[in-house]
Amino acid sequence: MDHEATERTAAEWYELGAEVQHVVTDQAVREWRCHSLLRAGFTESQAEMVATDADIDVHWLIDLTRKGCPHRTACRIAGVELTRRDLTKTLAAV
Repeated sequence: MDHEATERTAAEWYELGAEVQHVVTDQAVREWRCHSLLRAGFTESQAEMVATDADIDVHWLIDLTRKGCPHRTACRIAGVELTRRDLTKTLAAV
């Protein structure tokens, strides 16, 4: 993950944090979630977005893809929008 992209001012954290309800704040947990998703074939941006959202069960998402669901579709089912703007906002809230 790009750690420089997560550096924000307190005001930016407050504003962006209001948009994300449950964020994985433990960096080791986020990295494990991201690594697990990458190993399962998700793109880096998909993995980073999902890894940050504590409301998404990583095991469930990976299981969907193992059952044949395309990665992009699995992310959409989980409510993850895959735009660069959303990724920046999500990572900024961490």
